Amino acid sequence: MNIQFEETVILLDAAYVDKITGDLIQYFSRVINRTLTTADLSLLLEALALDAGLRPVVDEEKKREIQTLLIYDEKQPTLKYIVPNDLTKKLNNVAFDSKLGEFVLNTYHPSGMTPHTDFVLDALRLVADAKEVKRLIVVADDTFIEKEVLPLLDKVDGKESVTLFSMNPSSTDKEAKWEMLGFAILRALGIRSEEL
Repeated sequence: MNIQFEETVILLDAAYVDKITGDLIQYFSRVINRTLTTADLSLLLEALALDAGLRPVVDEEKKREIQTLLIYDEKQPTLKYIVPNDLTKKLNNVAFDSKLGEFVLNTYHPSGMTPHTDFVLDALRLVADAKEVKRLIVVADDTFIEKEVLPLLDKVDGKESVTLFSMNPSSTDKEAKWEMLGFAILRALGIRSEEL
């Protein structure tokens, strides 16, 4: 992965987020008594950025670029519960504008013998070590956060902020702050607070 990084980077394990979105759709469709089908990726990314502390850009000359790296498993190049869903065609080398800035999306997958988890961790190391990255937003699988992700994030320095999203609270008390992934997904599903 040879990439020029922006000041703000979102590193997202797409396979994990898609799985969690499916679980939340199944559960909350019963809770709110209406059918939920898919989450909107642009709303999800905006919610993650807001929860991580980004605020709307007021000066158009200081437009922010939010670099978004979507890591997926090559065996599953299509998302089931998030739209747009084609990681190879519709979500690679595309962008959309928001009040928070321009989200630029690129997708990556491990090739050959590298397991998906190792690829996510390698990508995280690369972004975490990049001096030009000032704000890092990470969405990682709960199953390897405590042993793999947190030790890596706790060594990060020189960043204005590092935010880790997952479904279970993490024990980080150093560089990274933890946020609940589920809240961003619920917003992307269009669930209103009064429905809960």
